[in-house]
Amino acid sequence: MSFHILAVIYTSLRRFEEAVLILELSIEVPVFRNGSDHALAKFSGCMHLGDKYSILGQLDQSIKFYDSVWRIQIEAHGDLDARVAETCRYLAEANVQATQFDEAENLCRKALEIHNEHCALTSLEDVADHQLMALVYEAKADYESALEHLVLASMSKIADNQANESANDIRIGNIYSSLCRFDEAIFAYQKALTVFKSIKGKNHPSVDCRISLYSSY
Repeated sequence: MSFHILAVIYTSLRRFEEAVLILELSIEVPVFRNGSDHALAKFSGCMHLGDKYSILGQLDQSIKFYDSVWRIQIEAHGDLDARVAETCRYLAEANVQATQFDEAENLCRKALEIHNEHCALTSLEDVADHQLMALVYEAKADYESALEHLVLASMSKIADNQANESANDIRIGNIYSSLCRFDEAIFAYQKALTVFKSIKGKNHPSVDCRISLYSSY
């Protein structure tokens, strides 16, 4: 664990390359099959390496270590454990950044499957999964599928009294615009504006900006 402390020190000094070298040494020491402590050390080292390589913009390496974390968790806890779903999302996000959208889609689908086993359909986890899946489909220009997942995310937020931010409705409006469904886009933008007013107040300067933007439709 002293390796990890040293890596944290280097990270706090923004000396990420040195932190990476220390963490790579740390994962050579533990032997996964020697017990849970070794598995935890290996998990922690690989997770930190994934984060550090992401900061450095080395996405292939980041994905490699997030994938190692995922496989360690599956071996330790089974492939339907809730902790595996969280790592699925990390790995999916890294694949999105690397423009590996098919792999990101598969991982998002796995995260949704696991969360459906463990969480309510209106949970924060479910919302995050649908929003990420929508992002993947937007990147693949599959706007109908993206819209489906954003609507599901909105429904989950409403059911769980989370509908207090406008970002999701703005994304829905943008997709309707991409599909040339302008009446529906206007409705989504107006809904977003109503939420934004309720949070910021109708006299907030940014409310006027949004009114000008949405009125262009």
